[in-house]
Amino acid sequence: MNITLYGAASDRIDQKYVSAVEAFGTEMAKRGHTMVFGAGATGLMGAAARGMHRAGGRIIGVTPHFMHTLEPVSELCTELIATETMAERKTIMEQKADAFIITPGGLGTLDEFFQILTLKILGRHDKP
Repeated sequence: MNITLYGAASDRIDQKYVSAVEAFGTEMAKRGHTMVFGAGATGLMGAAARGMHRAGGRIIGVTPHFMHTLEPVSELCTELIATETMAERKTIMEQKADAFIITPGGLGTLDEFFQILTLKILGRHDKP
């Protein structure tokens, strides 16, 4: 199953969340799931990727070209998809998902959460 994970790229987040999300990444990999995420190397995105990688999981990162100058891209990605826009990034992450996980984050995470929730309410997907 492809699980799209949304979460903070910021490294100014409580360690209890970092540890929990890293453990979650490890558990996803152990169960044979693939993680789709925003390709960030830091924050909760980086934690999830480290957990997945430690357990040998497949990691698909999706990131717009311009983000490469704003935040580091995870080198742990099994596959890296570069997009032109954030909208294209979100669309690809939605299309690749069989399910969604929302972890703590900021405005970007809230934007992704509300888009997925709105699409579900409108009947555009039935993914958990």
